[in-house]
Amino acid sequence: MPSDIRANILIAYPYFSESITRSLQNWDHKQYRLMVDSGAFTAWKSGTPIQLDDYCRFLDSIECLRPFNAIQLDVLRNHEKTRENYLTMKARGYDVLPVFTRGAPIEWLHEASEHSDYILFGGIVEGKGNRGYVEWFHQNLKKNIRVHWLGFDNREYVLHYKPHSMDSSSWLSAAQYGIVPIYAGRNTLRRFTRQDIRLRYNEACAAMRRIKIPEEWQRHFTEDEHNAWRDSDLDTTMTAIKVSAWSFLLRNYEIESKIGTVGYMALARADKLRLLKQILERMRQTL
Repeated sequence: MPSDIRANILIAYPYFSESITRSLQNWDHKQYRLMVDSGAFTAWKSGTPIQLDDYCRFLDSIECLRPFNAIQLDVLRNHEKTRENYLTMKARGYDVLPVFTRGAPIEWLHEASEHSDYILFGGIVEGKGNRGYVEWFHQNLKKNIRVHWLGFDNREYVLHYKPHSMDSSSWLSAAQYGIVPIYAGRNTLRRFTRQDIRLRYNEACAAMRRIKIPEEWQRHFTEDEHNAWRDSDLDTTMTAIKVSAWSFLLRNYEIESKIGTVGYMALARADKLRLLKQILERMRQTL
C-alpha cells in the first residue's frame, strides 16, 4: 500500500470527548486528517442550541491537534444566524469554514466566497430534488472555490461534480443496519446484508479477497457469526464493521488518488476512532 494513505475523520463538537482528544494526540498526524464540525445537526435534533462562546472555547482547547479544518457554528434552517456566527468568529480570529445550506439566499454564497475559498454545502439530502439543488449550487459557485458536501457521498454525483471533499457516516452501516459494504473499485461499494452473506457466501468472500480482507475475518461470517454480527453497535470488535472500515478507507484513498475528492468518515465515539487506527495499521501490513 502507498505510504501516503490516511484516515480522514470528521467529529462534531458535541461528541468530542477527552478520550477522543487523547487518541488523536497519540496518533501520528501524518496518518490522519481531521475536520471538526460544530454539531449544528445534533443541536437541531436535540433542541439544545450550541452557544458561540462555548464553541470558541472548545476550539481553543484543541489547538494541540492542529492542523485541522474547523466548520463555523452554523444554525440549521437559520441562514441569518449562520452568517452572523461566521462573521463573529472571523472577527475573533478563528479560521473557520463557512456553511451554505438549503434555503439560504444566493447572496450569502457570494459573500462567503469573498471570505473563504473553501465552503461547506449542506441540506443536500433534505426533501426532494437534490439533483437540481446540487446542480444549481455548482452553477452559482465561483471558480477556484473548493466545496465540501456535508453528509452526502453519492457515487454518481461525486464522479460528476468532483467536490473537493465530502463526509458520511455510511461506514457504520454494519453496526446500524446489519449491512456490510465491500469496496469493488471505481468508487463502488457492494452492500451485503447478513442474509446475503449466508446465501451468497462464496460471492461475498470473493469480493473481500479482491481487497485483501484477512482470511480469518472472512471465515467469521460462517464459523463465528456471533463475532461477525454482534447485536450492539457499541461493540467495534464485530467483523462486519472491520470489513466496512477497511472498505471505506481503501475507497477514500482510491477516489482521492483518481479525482482528488477527499472522503471524511464521520464518527462520534473514541472506540470508533481507535478502530480506524487499528484497521489502517492492519492494512499497511497486508496490502
